[in-house]
Amino acid sequence: MTTSEVDTAKGGAIFTEGRRQLAICNACRYCAGYCPVWPAMERHPSPSREEMEQLANLCHDCRDCYTACMYTPPHEFALNPPKLFAEIREETYDRYIFPFKLPRAISGIRGLVLIFILCLLSLFGIGYFFGTENWLTTSSGQIYDVFGHVALVLVMSACLIYGLVVTTVGTVKFWHAIRSEGSSLFNFSNWRKTVSDILVLRHMSGGQEGCSYVGGEPSSKRKVGHQLLMYGFIGTFLATVCAAFMQYVLGMMPPYSLLSVPVILGSVGGLAALIGSIILMALKPKTDRKETTERMWQADHSLLGGLMALMLSGFLVTVFRGGAVFPSVLVLHIAMVATAFLVFPRTKFVHLFFRAISIYQDNLEVRAHMQALQAKNG
Repeated sequence: MTTSEVDTAKGGAIFTEGRRQLAICNACRYCAGYCPVWPAMERHPSPSREEMEQLANLCHDCRDCYTACMYTPPHEFALNPPKLFAEIREETYDRYIFPFKLPRAISGIRGLVLIFILCLLSLFGIGYFFGTENWLTTSSGQIYDVFGHVALVLVMSACLIYGLVVTTVGTVKFWHAIRSEGSSLFNFSNWRKTVSDILVLRHMSGGQEGCSYVGGEPSSKRKVGHQLLMYGFIGTFLATVCAAFMQYVLGMMPPYSLLSVPVILGSVGGLAALIGSIILMALKPKTDRKETTERMWQADHSLLGGLMALMLSGFLVTVFRGGAVFPSVLVLHIAMVATAFLVFPRTKFVHLFFRAISIYQDNLEVRAHMQALQAKNG
């Protein structure tokens, strides 16, 4: 069999096993109140591949279902919904994110290191050709003394656009696969509900007592870590937007003072994201690895480790911006940012987009279901 045929057979086996497990879950219904996956499953008693993909991405991996289930191993039914959904999410990312299969030489840690080295070399080249004469030793704290303005904007914009285009195309393809007939991606009232669910992490509470993610005991630690990471990341994004506004609209060029809006937002956001990443990383060794896959286990560590390195390098840029090591630290940080833009479609970060679409579709289905019930009873 070719590699493609092996992958297809593996994927088919996963979805066959998924139908077996979900049929038992639908017959039991003990976990019906834990999260939106179980009511959605009831609406799809014989789920297609695409419906299972939506269910898997709707799952927030709280693992309360596994803790409560009486049919987990060593029971002969051998149910393990968290691992099943993790396997399906793996298949989903491979199916919808282009390119579907990266060459082995540029995948995994080797690929990440290779891309980072290429970004680092490219930035040294930009500094050499477009920076000021003393670009590698300047202590001005001015980013454009290290890199030329236009050259840096063009290169970083290209990296960002690539990452966004690949992710957006994959997300739209996923939406077209899971959408119900007549559903629209431009239902703004539904988006308000969806964004609200995401911002408060409404579905990361399991049976309302917290995730059983750590040691099978309900806890809010994972939710707190995720919220710190999410809001911290939003803070750093807003810092970049504010800096761009100050530069291109108000004509105020960097570096900005320590009490300026971009520096405060970036520092507070970076610190929150760093603390959130540390909390989540500290929880990982306390989880049961049989409830996930090896690939997802590694993807979690890679994403959290990468985010911690990114936030730390950003802090170092602020700390050393008036010193002779500023250019070196800046090159390191910008290379990490460029690498993040290029690789995030192939990392666990993409789950944010797929999960958002899954929540959006679920909210549409719930609304349509309620309207149908009202029409039937009215």
